[in-house]
Amino acid sequence: MISNLYLIQGVFFQPQSGLGIGYKPGEGVVAVIQRAECYFLFSGILERDPENTLGEFRGSLQDRFGESRITKGVILDDEFRFTKQYTHRKDAVRYRFRKRSDGLWLGSYGGEVTGAGPSRCVLTPISAGFFDIPDPKTVAWVSPLPEV
Repeated sequence: MISNLYLIQGVFFQPQSGLGIGYKPGEGVVAVIQRAECYFLFSGILERDPENTLGEFRGSLQDRFGESRITKGVILDDEFRFTKQYTHRKDAVRYRFRKRSDGLWLGSYGGEVTGAGPSRCVLTPISAGFFDIPDPKTVAWVSPLPEV
C-alpha cells in the first residue's frame, strides 16, 4: 500500500576530479589530475501533493550541494521516480528507481549539468503525527547524557 508521507534517505555516486601535485622521476614536481568516484548522501521528506490530481508526490531533499525541491514524484509498487531542483539553480535532475525484494530502491539520476550516475535509497512511510511535538507528561524522557 502506498502511504501519503515518507522519509527518504539515499546516496548518489558522481565522478569528481581535482588538481594535485605529484613527483615524476627526472622531471620533479608535476601537476596531476586526480579522479575518484565519490558518494553523496541525501535525506528528506515526500508528501502526496494535495494540489495534484494525479496523486504525485512533492517534498524536499538536503545533500552536500544544498537544499532541493522534489516535484513529479511517483511511487508505485516497484517503481519510484521524481525530479529534483536545487533552490539555488535552474537545472533539474531526474531520478528513477526499481524496488528490490529487500525493500531497497536501486536506480540512477541524470541531468544536463550533473551528468548521470547510479543512486539508491530507502523510503520509510510515516504518519502525519511523526512531526507532532510530544507531550512531556506522556513521554518517558531518557537523558541524552550519561550520569556522572
